[in-house]
Amino acid sequence: MPVEDDLPTLEELLAEAKALTARPVPTVAAAVAAPVAIARVEVEVAAKPIAEMTSQELRWECQKQDIAWRNAHGKGKHLRKEEMVSALS
Repeated sequence: MPVEDDLPTLEELLAEAKALTARPVPTVAAAVAAPVAIARVEVEVAAKPIAEMTSQELRWECQKQDIAWRNAHGKGKHLRKEEMVSALS
């Protein structure tokens, strides 16, 4: 039984490749490179009265306002809640 070769020849493959590369490539680069609008939304939380803040919130506020609350009375002795309230007021 003779073997039948149904694979394309090198010349046929090269001709097909040339035909495929000769087609114009769609211009999608402009659509991809187009700037995308980005919306930035900032939510402002209503400020809690200083007298109602927890110690952790007061420390955060002191940190934001550059008030030294840590080690204020020596190593490991931080400002007490009343002292932070008066420093922030």
